[in-house]
Amino acid sequence: MPELFVNEGFGWECLRCRASEELNRASEVGEPGRVSENSESGSGATTLARFFREGEAEGGGPRLASAARARWKDETRRVLRCERCGAEENV
Repeated sequence: MPELFVNEGFGWECLRCRASEELNRASEVGEPGRVSENSESGSGATTLARFFREGEAEGGGPRLASAARARWKDETRRVLRCERCGAEENV
């Protein structure tokens, strides 16, 4: 059983990079366009509508939902490698 990687049905993820991604998401409280719940609008909305956050206005190409995805190092599929931090482990 791998110690550095986990597969929850969506592909192999590096546990170290996944933890740092979760910390980054938690610290993104001051995002532009974010509205606080105590705003004068009274709607209680916490972010912009999805229409304004996604689509052509986003710019850039497609990307994975998680940057912590690992790849197989070679065609034998015995060694996983994280492209982000360089961690490797035999599976």
